[in-house]
Amino acid sequence: FRRFGRLCVHFRESPPGIDIPPRPNFKIIEAQTPREND
Repeated sequence: FRRFGRLCVHFRESPPGIDIPPRPNFKIIEAQTPREND
C-alpha cells in the first residue's frame, strides 16, 4: 500500500511507524531484524 507514494516504496514491506528510517540501510536491517534488536 503506497500511502506515501514513491517515497515509501522501499518501506512498504516495513512495519507501520517506520516510514522514513534515519539511514537507507536501516530499512533492510529493520525488515530482517526485530525492532527490539536496535
